[in-house]
Amino acid sequence: MTSESVRKLEFFIGGTRRDLQKATRKLIDSVLEAKHIPSGMELWSSGIEPLLDDIARHLDRCDVHIIIQGARYGKYVDGKSVSFTEWEYQQSKDQRPILAYLLDDDEFEKERAKVVAQDPSESKTTRDLLRFRRALRKDRFCKTFKNTNAGIEELGKHCINSIHEIINEGLLSEDVGWLRADSLEIAMLRQISENKFLDRELRRMREFSIVGKRVTIDRAAKERQATVFWEAMMGPIRRHGYNNLFFESGSTLAYVSEAFEDFVLKNDPEPGTWCVRTNNVFTLLQLLLYTDVDVRRFPPFAPDPEDKYGAIFPMKWHPLQELAPDKPRKFHENEANEVEIMRKKLCGVGEKVLFLATASGWDLNHKEKHFRGPHVGSHPNMLFKRALFASEKPVVIFLTAEKLGDHFERRKCYPIFGLDQPLRAAIDDYPLALCVGFDQTAASPTRRDLKAKVRKKRNDPARIIGDLAQLGFDTVYARKSDDTAGAIIAANPKFAAALPLN
Repeated sequence: MTSESVRKLEFFIGGTRRDLQKATRKLIDSVLEAKHIPSGMELWSSGIEPLLDDIARHLDRCDVHIIIQGARYGKYVDGKSVSFTEWEYQQSKDQRPILAYLLDDDEFEKERAKVVAQDPSESKTTRDLLRFRRALRKDRFCKTFKNTNAGIEELGKHCINSIHEIINEGLLSEDVGWLRADSLEIAMLRQISENKFLDRELRRMREFSIVGKRVTIDRAAKERQATVFWEAMMGPIRRHGYNNLFFESGSTLAYVSEAFEDFVLKNDPEPGTWCVRTNNVFTLLQLLLYTDVDVRRFPPFAPDPEDKYGAIFPMKWHPLQELAPDKPRKFHENEANEVEIMRKKLCGVGEKVLFLATASGWDLNHKEKHFRGPHVGSHPNMLFKRALFASEKPVVIFLTAEKLGDHFERRKCYPIFGLDQPLRAAIDDYPLALCVGFDQTAASPTRRDLKAKVRKKRNDPARIIGDLAQLGFDTVYARKSDDTAGAIIAANPKFAAALPLN
């Protein structure tokens, strides 16, 4: 993220405050001390019950949600079986980081007994309150505190530390927060908006917002695997005459093309000898505008802003659209015909061409064997991938460790291989390599943080090597890593024969 002196995050602070006024005030002060913006309090300042739409608008504007929960459950939302605080939590869950602060268990028991003794009707909320506390405890940043002067001071320190942890671990995307009007970023935006041509082009680029968001996912692993690939393969690719490159669609390939410019072209005395074809909108713009390389879009159509991968496909493929399969099937005749036409066109890209591709995931152990292997998220992408492999040219599939083992979802994913082209035959018949990037910088998972545990396991190089070896790939083909991140390039025999490292 941009430095905190420029970018300010907005924190929604919600919870039961009637019994926790000092602790809530401390959380507000902690957000301010961290040089960010507290929000949400004005919703209750007038004493008027807030509208859910008003709360939702404030939540949507905020970047992080802080919840403080004491010995009271809080008022129920009219017509719903949850309190305002829990309803807010439901809106934020999986949308933004949540910092939950719960009254210490011993103090909670004492205070809860007092609340029920003073107002017996409160006993009706006990079951919901305990259920909500259990749900909050599962959140990674949940902490307990004592409602004493010393406990509240400790609460403030926890809050500031958690804010720094969220920022430093990259848990927030680059498009969150507020910028000062006198910052460099805002000054640049003003200059662009005053230039009608730049403003027009950027407005068009904003239409590709879906793939733009995908670029931020697993950024460290994508950057590292792109760098490792060119460091390991630049010499063999050049030496064996694979100057024709095809960059396929996908956010990962945007990083690979960026590394190609930085690590290959800038060090090549003859960069103009490279020839690039691509159906990736980011690669096209990047290399077309700023390099001397012969770069062309392939196929020669305008990119579709609604394609979530920023891909370019033949316009006539749209009527062929099929739903994602519920069970394995062969290609229909019209699909097979279009794949064959595209295969011939891809073969025409050059005698020696290296295809650089990616996938939404690679299922390793689906109970339906024809759903194992690489899968994608759209029907045109499936057709294009099949044509790409059928060209029998060397193909490298770039995957982050998160995607190696990603489960195939029926009626959502499209398998690249299937009944008419089984995965095992494809691995044996086509020159294929996998470049898997991993990133071990995630914090050590807590006992309750199951997602972090899965992430840590998937980014274990030993796990990656084992999975690739079981698929039949040579896992010592190429590999490079430092203490935290790296990439493993594994090749099948046909790929290693086409592009030997030595």
